[in-house]
Amino acid sequence: MTTYTDVFTASTIYPSELSYSALALSANTALYWPLDSSAGNPLVAKIMDVTPSAAGYAITMPDAMRASTGETVLFNNLSSYAFTVKDNAGTVILTVAAATQWQLYLASNAAAAGTWRSYQMGATTSSATAASLVGYGIKAVTTTLNQKLGVSTKNSNYTIVDADRSALLNWTGASGTLTLPSAAAVGGDWFCHIRNSGTASLTVSGAETIDDSISKIFNIGDAAIVCCDG
Repeated sequence: MTTYTDVFTASTIYPSELSYSALALSANTALYWPLDSSAGNPLVAKIMDVTPSAAGYAITMPDAMRASTGETVLFNNLSSYAFTVKDNAGTVILTVAAATQWQLYLASNAAAAGTWRSYQMGATTSSATAASLVGYGIKAVTTTLNQKLGVSTKNSNYTIVDADRSALLNWTGASGTLTLPSAAAVGGDWFCHIRNSGTASLTVSGAETIDDSISKIFNIGDAAIVCCDG
């Protein structure tokens, strides 16, 4: 933090904006604008690393009328305790959970309390969420998405559905039929694998043609990728 010295009184004069401040929060604390403060008072800075020593402490923002709209401060909570930020009237405007960062900015300075708005910047720790992105034919391996080929065993007549996308339908019964879904239902990029591991021929048919025919016979040991062109 850069400071300057008044040549007449030798007291500290702060710049109008401070870039960074580290605040060890061990009690409820009121902040001051740099130009309004004497030495030793906790000041508003653009980036504030806050370390509460316990839960329940609050930081109170200074008089909004003594600042310009657009004043911003980033609160970075370095501890395992949450703290709150209040406007100058004592109303809670922000709760900063443990290990999170929140940006606060002044939208109106018409009153001492001001109108403050906030949004979360991020967290000091994070975990990959690849598992939340998986779909048919996809699996999460640690932090990455990977292709999978699931095997679904069938031994009686079965109507194939959209959820069978990319799966291997392994027929193990006697004669039977697999009915394909409609092209309109699954779209032009849908596909599945079919293998006849059974004891007799397998018929694959549906509402549309397959290989320009109304059905296709899979003899014992036959296998194919069946894809939809829409």
